[in-house]
Amino acid sequence: MSWQTLEALGSIAKIEYIIRKFRELIDTDGSIPPGAAGEAARHNR
Repeated sequence: MSWQTLEALGSIAKIEYIIRKFRELIDTDGSIPPGAAGEAARHNR
């Protein structure tokens, strides 16, 4: 693989990690009513 491909894959992995952590934060945040995050996701599709 070229260094550009490896660099792109690394960037994608970082973005996926950030999204995963953000979702965990939403799931564990008690100030957001259960299901509210899922409702917002459905409306944005």
